[in-house]
Amino acid sequence: MRLKLHYIAIFVLGVFLFSGISGVANASTKASLFQITSDGSQQNGSLIYQDIVAYTNFGGSKGINIYGYNLKTKQNFPIVTNPGQQFLTDFYKNFILYDDFDSSASAYHVHLFNMTTKQDIVINGNSGTQNDGVTNGEDVFYINGGACGQLYDYSLRGQKMTTLITQKVCTPLRMAKDIVVWSEGTGVYGYNVNKKQVFTIESLPNTLSQVPSLDPEASTVVWMRSTGNTSAIVMKDLHTNKIKVLASSTTDALNYPAIADDFAVWSDSAGANLGSVQGINLRNNELFTIYPQGSQENGNIIPALWNNTAVWMSYRTGNGDIYGATISK
Repeated sequence: MRLKLHYIAIFVLGVFLFSGISGVANASTKASLFQITSDGSQQNGSLIYQDIVAYTNFGGSKGINIYGYNLKTKQNFPIVTNPGQQFLTDFYKNFILYDDFDSSASAYHVHLFNMTTKQDIVINGNSGTQNDGVTNGEDVFYINGGACGQLYDYSLRGQKMTTLITQKVCTPLRMAKDIVVWSEGTGVYGYNVNKKQVFTIESLPNTLSQVPSLDPEASTVVWMRSTGNTSAIVMKDLHTNKIKVLASSTTDALNYPAIADDFAVWSDSAGANLGSVQGINLRNNELFTIYPQGSQENGNIIPALWNNTAVWMSYRTGNGDIYGATISK
């Protein structure tokens, strides 16, 4: 079976340099854990929007499909159950973006599924691979070429034109409102849809900066920065251009951050096949543990965040399940 790699794995050594780390256990910010899937098959790539968690289900009814979980009813349900292999890439309002694997051509194509109307459209059915679609409901951005390639904009309005934005971007794409962000080489970049401008978020020599993510208001970006033997989670206010290091380490790998409202969360790997989810309260800079360090088939955990709810996939059960946590102060 051909399985899709949605993300570029980054393994960086590091130890927390958090001031007052010994007090984290007594933090006033707490996380209440819960489990979303436990059916014996693998689920992965979880994303959250309001009360719904969407994820890729490797044990879907017709192959690798897209499923959801309602946080209010605590019920899992199918979203996209086409034959073959579908991999979730974005979730916004009633829109599900996914990569569909064309086995005859060994290529991926971007699909947009409307959960309300049940309409499923191919964004670009050209030869070769198009993948990693993201949307704000008016445009779909995707990569032409695989893990790294050209960034295209497919307008869902009017004549539905396809426009080349820039020649080199790498997964994962993330989008909120009128901003798209990505990484490429030593830098992280963005595109302002309204201004039709590509802009630099950070580009430093001898530095690896990757996996940027936006808050829902598209006002703040977080990403992983690696320099020498230090990895860090970095935040930038797009209005003031102020940059702040949220956490740094010289022995643990800090990676895959997400941000929403009052919190930022990220993956922490203390070594091979070890992983946890950590967080920070952005109002008081208090660091806290969401998911304790433990064994993983892959040390990197990729959390997603909406308001005060974080979700992620963990290999603690051996097959890969979706977990969540409600963060409270």
